[in-house]
Amino acid sequence: MNIKKQKVLNGILEGKTQRQAGLDAGCPTPNAAHRYVQRLYQDVQFQNAMAEALNKAGCTRDKMAQKINGALEAKDGR
Repeated sequence: MNIKKQKVLNGILEGKTQRQAGLDAGCPTPNAAHRYVQRLYQDVQFQNAMAEALNKAGCTRDKMAQKINGALEAKDGR
């Protein structure tokens, strides 16, 4: 993965918006940054790097599903 993609990935993992991560990675405008990151999400190499980083952080699919389910139940007042 190239440096620009890695910078975007790091920014997103730090909690930055897609737009800010793209800008920090070197995209010239906010709209260009947003479009660039949207395209990255379609990139298999980027998807794999994101999944690997989340797994290393202990964020598995099961944990994410439990969190989402808990939030939905809390919203519904269950």
